[in-house]
Amino acid sequence: MPQEERGGWTVVAGAFIGTACSATILVPYTFGYLVAGPASAMGWDRSDYAPAITVYMLILLVLLPLAGRVIDRVGARMAAATSLIAMAAVLTVIGASVQTLTGLMIGYGLLAVAAVGASPLSYARAVTSFFDRRRGLALGVALSGVGLGTALLPVYVRTCIEFGGWRAGYFGLAALLALVVAPLVWILVREREGRAHGEKALREPAPHSAPVLASVTTLHFSKMFLSVFLLGLGISGVVPLLPGILEDRQAPADVAIKIQMCLGISSIVGRLAGGWLMDRIYAPWVTALAAMAAITGLLLFMQVGHWGVIAALVGIGLGLATGIESDVIAYLASRYFPRGVYSSILGLMVASYIAGAALGPVAFTAGEKIAGDNVWWIISACLLIGAMLQLSLGRYRPQD
Repeated sequence: MPQEERGGWTVVAGAFIGTACSATILVPYTFGYLVAGPASAMGWDRSDYAPAITVYMLILLVLLPLAGRVIDRVGARMAAATSLIAMAAVLTVIGASVQTLTGLMIGYGLLAVAAVGASPLSYARAVTSFFDRRRGLALGVALSGVGLGTALLPVYVRTCIEFGGWRAGYFGLAALLALVVAPLVWILVREREGRAHGEKALREPAPHSAPVLASVTTLHFSKMFLSVFLLGLGISGVVPLLPGILEDRQAPADVAIKIQMCLGISSIVGRLAGGWLMDRIYAPWVTALAAMAAITGLLLFMQVGHWGVIAALVGIGLGLATGIESDVIAYLASRYFPRGVYSSILGLMVASYIAGAALGPVAFTAGEKIAGDNVWWIISACLLIGAMLQLSLGRYRPQD
């Protein structure tokens, strides 16, 4: 193992911890538990407070591409650690002062602004600075921290709330970020010397926009941007509708829970397997594998009967696809674009994927009204087109 890669595994460990509490995981997976208390105390209905998470996701979607440029300038460690401290401060203020719906909306809007630096963009930049030959595996291990956060953060928040009430949920989460995660990220996450351009970019800010503009006007960028949008629409866009879809098909009530469990476990497996495969074969072929896994899961919804087996297969298919594709996006951004604009490009790609996932439920319900069960074939076609666009990218660019 090369010396630089050996040192990089401590960075992977820090990135694993960081992604477990990243902006795209911590808030969505704890929101329902944190807001249930004040909603009950203030007499809010679900339709009253639900827009707060929408505000958070929309602001995050808008800011991620801009955050990528900031991360490219100041460096991964500074961006992530500062953002984690800022998130802790905002969570503390929300927990101490929220009394109105307007205050809740403003609080979660500010939380989105604070959280952008703690997105996977920062951690992916640090990891890719150390790894070349094992880059896929390193990214897979680092980003699988998402699975840990998905499983443990709700349990942690519920425990805090049971101990001290709903405000303790916010305070406990803030303490976790400020006293545990941020220090570990600061100690463990760094960029390889000679590849961290943050300080140089701060001294010479003017030329920075030119490489970004040159990159986003390439055919490679256009293909990847459209590809990840279609993959987000097909892989992640259907998941929020699972309970309603299953109810319409008269599936037992616990089938949706089984699918979610299989999806979570399989997403971790998909991240690790996808990372391992990308170090050995052309990465777009791994995307094709992810698309086929998702298509298999989606088309199984057209079946009825043995829901136990079908639930497991649907969850495994969508989970593998979710895990694999998150790795592929970060990997391809590092292989086709200059390192100096890596976080900027990755921010745009992640924003495209999130946009597809956000539009997915709307597109699916509209397609279902028009085409009935044929909507499953339409979504599958979107996944195939997304995979084919990546397969047409051609050779990787020479590495910096």
